[in-house]
Amino acid sequence: MARLNAQDWVEKGIKLLTQEGVQALKLERLCEALHKTKGSFYHHFRDMDSFVGVLLETWAERQTTHPILYAETQDSPGQKLKRLGERVSQLDHRLDQMIRVWSHSEPRARAVLEQVDSRRLGYLSQCFQELGCDQALADSLAEMQYIALLGAQQRYEKLDSPQALHTAQCFQNAIRLFLRSELKLSPDGPSSRK
Repeated sequence: MARLNAQDWVEKGIKLLTQEGVQALKLERLCEALHKTKGSFYHHFRDMDSFVGVLLETWAERQTTHPILYAETQDSPGQKLKRLGERVSQLDHRLDQMIRVWSHSEPRARAVLEQVDSRRLGYLSQCFQELGCDQALADSLAEMQYIALLGAQQRYEKLDSPQALHTAQCFQNAIRLFLRSELKLSPDGPSSRK
């Protein structure tokens, strides 16, 4: 069997967390799943705390930083939101759910989750401000969009399923209609108000 690196341990931890829940994040369970000894684990990590820290950093980067960077390849705020939605629909939402559950009992998970929630909301708000919304409205729209995502994570097994994509499209259409009718805003950015 090939020699494992630290990332292999983290990937297995993410898989176990997603499939079996928080109770699977035990050293014995990780070693059993990878057919390795505790010594192999300690070759890469000082202790379980350091492992958990790397796992949480990996989750935050993969589920938040990468989608934002993907969206930022676009110039218009409307296209940024569209690209963000495309990438977010492909994420492992079961993992997000498990991190959220874990945050109720694990202070480190709670702290990282709060940072992730803040970053996600901040980015959405920034996009809505780029569309021409004032700060208060942008924050409200960001909150609504994020709550819709959290609800969709509960309702649908996969967010790239036809049903979930239809729901997301309905929500986006409602936001577009609101921006056009109430604020006279284009979905791609500020326009002259009448």
